[in-house]
Amino acid sequence: MLAAKSRVSPLKAESISRSELVACVIAVRLCSVVRETYPTVAEDTFFWTDSEVCIRWINTPSKSFKAYVAHRVGEIQTFTEPRQWLHVPGVVNPDDIGTRPISITELRDCQAWWQGPEFLRSDVSEWPKTKIVQELESKELKQTIFLTTDHLKKVDFDFFGRLHPRHFSVSSLFNGLRKFLIKWGHILKAKRLLTMKKEDRPIFQPKLLRHNDIEDARVFLIKQSQLEFFGEEIALMSKNL
Repeated sequence: MLAAKSRVSPLKAESISRSELVACVIAVRLCSVVRETYPTVAEDTFFWTDSEVCIRWINTPSKSFKAYVAHRVGEIQTFTEPRQWLHVPGVVNPDDIGTRPISITELRDCQAWWQGPEFLRSDVSEWPKTKIVQELESKELKQTIFLTTDHLKKVDFDFFGRLHPRHFSVSSLFNGLRKFLIKWGHILKAKRLLTMKKEDRPIFQPKLLRHNDIEDARVFLIKQSQLEFFGEEIALMSKNL
């Protein structure tokens, strides 16, 4: 053990998940101090927490949360990569030793406190597997606002702006999706023809769309939605390929 840091709980009652998130922030700040004396690269630095909720938060864009969680997750994501955060089972977590009553004699003979969990001396492949929970605490998430096509009629949007999937409404998707697929099908078809060499362009082009044109439009809109709402995740996955 090179260094340790703890903090008393605030007088204002906070959720356990928030307190554990604060501990993750302290770990990031403590790491920057330790690395001044023991320089390491990010690939060799790992952070452990027994909170599966915090692991999920750290793997989610900070802008998805309300201010308290967003600010702390943002700081963690600024100085670390999500892949550096791993889950340690609570039964072997040495951090818990510092938060519970223990005598000097017991602490002196506590191997977990002085040397860390046993698995750290094993190969990385034998470390505990990190499981990312799928559900997020809804009270920490920002509210999502859906717009309907009736609202859009009252707003002076650019024509192509109205075709963007972010303006779709869950309640009106059934009525509007086919129309937008046809519009984007024509746009993508025109783009494909314009980018073709003149000698490769077909002499006759039917006005009606083919099934493949509709499917191309569907794939395009799905990709645009993914890029907008999961841009950070896609960037991280592309970086690690």
